[in-house]
Formats: sequence, C-alpha cells, structure tokens
Amino acid sequence: MIGLMNLQEVQEEAGGLITGGDAGFCDVSIDTRTLKANELFIAVKGPNFNGNDFIPTAVEKKACGIVAGMEANELVAIDIPVMTVNDTRLVLGKIGAMNRNRSKACVIALTGSQGKTSVKEMTAKILGECGEVIMTEGNLNNDLGVPLSLIKIEEQHEFAVIELGANGPNEIAYSAGLTRPKIGHITNIAGTHLEGFGDLAGVAKAKAEIWQKIEAGGTAVINLDDHFAEQFINEIHSLGKHLVSVSGNGNSSADYFADQIVLQEFQGVSFRLNSSKGAVNINLQVSGKHNVCNAMAAAAMAITAGAELAQVKAGLEKFAPVKGRMSVVPGQKNSTLIDDTYNASPSSFHAAIDVLALSQGTRIVVMGDMGELGKDADLAHQEIGSYAKQKGIEVFIGVGELSKLAVSAFGEGGIGLNDRERFAETIHPLLGDAVTVLIKGSRSQGMEKLLNQIQAEKV
Repeated sequence: MIGLMNLQEVQEEAGGLITGGDAGFCDVSIDTRTLKANELFIAVKGPNFNGNDFIPTAVEKKACGIVAGMEANELVAIDIPVMTVNDTRLVLGKIGAMNRNRSKACVIALTGSQGKTSVKEMTAKILGECGEVIMTEGNLNNDLGVPLSLIKIEEQHEFAVIELGANGPNEIAYSAGLTRPKIGHITNIAGTHLEGFGDLAGVAKAKAEIWQKIEAGGTAVINLDDHFAEQFINEIHSLGKHLVSVSGNGNSSADYFADQIVLQEFQGVSFRLNSSKGAVNINLQVSGKHNVCNAMAAAAMAITAGAELAQVKAGLEKFAPVKGRMSVVPGQKNSTLIDDTYNASPSSFHAAIDVLALSQGTRIVVMGDMGELGKDADLAHQEIGSYAKQKGIEVFIGVGELSKLAVSAFGEGGIGLNDRERFAETIHPLLGDAVTVLIKGSRSQGMEKLLNQIQAEKV
C-alpha cells in the first residue's frame, strides 16, 4: 500500500458509520488466518461464511480496526475502531481503487476466456526487465482478488499487471473500474462460463466492458485472430481510445505479428516477433501455438508500456510454464505427464491436444468434465473425443458423466470410468518410457488429484 490510509478517508468514499475513533492502516486482510497485527480486517461475506463471525478473532490478533456488515451492531462492543457498512465487499473495492489512484505505476489490465494467467505472467516477466513490477498473485482475479491486488501496489512499483476474471455481466465493468488501466486487453472469446453469459456474444459483451474503463489517453490491445476482433475494433474507435493489434497466426496487417513459428515436442516453441520497432527471434520454454498468441499480446502490452525489443526477448525467454497450465512433469514408470489440470474449456482442450499430438510414442488423454457449458455441454464433450481421435491420440480416458460422451465419440481406445478410485489401477499398466499423458478438466473436477496418483515421486 502507498502510505498510510485511515478509516475516515475510506468513509468519505464509501459511507458507513465509524465508532471507537479513527484507525490508520498500511494493509488490509479479509482472512483472520493470515491477519497480521495492525492490519485492517474487512469482514466480507461469502456463500458459506460471514466475516462478522471472525471479528473476535481479528481483535485477538490485534487488528487496528474492523470494517463490518451492519449486523455487527448486534455484537458485544469492542475496544478498537469499527466501521459498519451495508456491503463490506464494496468497501474493499474502494480501498483498492484509492490505493491504485495514489500510484504513478503504468497499470495494465487483461481479461478474456483463456490465457489470462499466462499473458499476465509473460507481461510481468518482460516488464521486470524494465523496472519494479507487481502482478496479480495466483488467480486473485474476482471482486475480492482485484482490490486485494491493487492494495499491494507500493510506491516503488513502476508497473502493475492485473488479471480480471468474470462469471457473468457487469463483473469486468466493476473490477476494471477499480483498476482504471492505462493499457487493456482481451486475450480471446471462447465457450467458458456460458451458464453465466448465455452464449459467445454474451461473453464478448461482458469482456468488452474493459474498453470503457481504460483511462483517457490509454490503449486497447486487440487480438486480430479472435472472432470478435472487428466488433472490438469498432467499439474502441467509438470510445476514442488508442488501438494496437496483435496476431499470433501470421496476420501481417497487425501492429505486432508472429511468423516463422516452429513447434517442438516439449522443448518449447520458437517464432519471429515482428513490430514497428523491428523483428526479433523468440524461443519460448513453453509449448503450443496458443502460447505464441499469448506471447504476442504480452509483447504488445509491454512495448506500449515502454519496453524495448531486447527486454521483450529476455523476459519471454525467462517465462516458465505455470503449474497446472501445460506444465510437463515426470510420471511413474518414466512416463511424461502434461499437467493442464487447472481448468478446461473446448478451445483450451483443443490447444492441449495439439501439443500432446506432437509427442512420440503412445499418447493418452485423461479428461474430466468441463463445467458451465450450459445447453451445449453434451455436444462440446463429444466433439473433444472426436477431435482427439482425429489427431491420432491412442487412448482416451474419461472421468465423469459428461466425459463418457467424449469416450463414446472417441471410439476404440476409449475408457470411461465411473469410479475415480479406479483411475490409478486403470492407467498404471499403460504407463511406460514412451508414453505421454495429458490430464485436463475443469477446476471443479479436482484433476490434480488424479495427476498426483501417477506422478513420479520427488527425489
């Protein structure tokens, strides 16, 4: 946080009632398990908890003050300052926005259906070659995570890279409004969280909320390879914002485009980055053509923020796979595992299968159900099975009711499992020196538990 903030400042922005005097703070917490002395405790509510219940613990751990829901008035009086409000989540957001507004950092925000975390990490790697940078930690990209990320910006930070996630309309408008980016980007539009957005057009409309929140004189970075690129370009022009375009598929009309792409098995991917600043050859440590697209977006945003080509090359070539996102780990019996357990959607499954298909020997897909696909769920799962068969995959194991549809579409070599406990005994006889296994499914499926069953023991 930049300097000291106090409850009265927050009250001026958010309203509420303060009792017990003012409190100054340099950090906040929403979790008493990690709360430190002299931090402000914000008692947020969730589906299965009420932060007000933890106020006594916050007092015991010497919080400097409390932001509580109105029902906290019913609690026994405590001897530290308390600010009671209608919605503690909105107060957290106000504090995040206040700290961001104190900062002189170049703030970059990105959203999209896939690739957000990889693009965020790549961008931060590049900007780390230029100066002090802070980025969203892990996947803290919702209405709680974004303000917590903004609160972490400190005086020395020259760049902040903030990831914005959403499950429905108006969520990006809220988080991007707090972030007020100088540079904004949408990675792509794909069939994720369709239950919340309705259809792809709904996804595009919701993600495009970011364009309106880019600060005056700021820049929108458009992915020309995306189906909604033309729509986004028109929106940006109507808003009067600067526009920079990128392509990971060799579209030379883009301001930044990749060509001479060479895909390798597990040794990464190389390509030439072309820009108005010149061209440079890049050798990524991560596999897949989709990572070329991610790298191009990161390069464009970083250069727009002030990076030079040499810094882009250095940063991108230092980028390593993020755990759970196409990272390669050793498996039992000398097999190779592709850990893509973090999440899944139809298009990201295609990209993962494309990488698997580059490997030699026996290729195995282990699929968990893809969530939040709405009425298209059955067809989407069947299509993944068909796609894997087309790419020459030898074995397809489905774990979950919807994944059985993919197994049926895959045909010979498909194995459907009703019982997750039988996974290890089913796949273990198939493992060996020349076997590569892709493990992927939606976050709710806990695919990392299956990965752990066949991962080689660490020495």
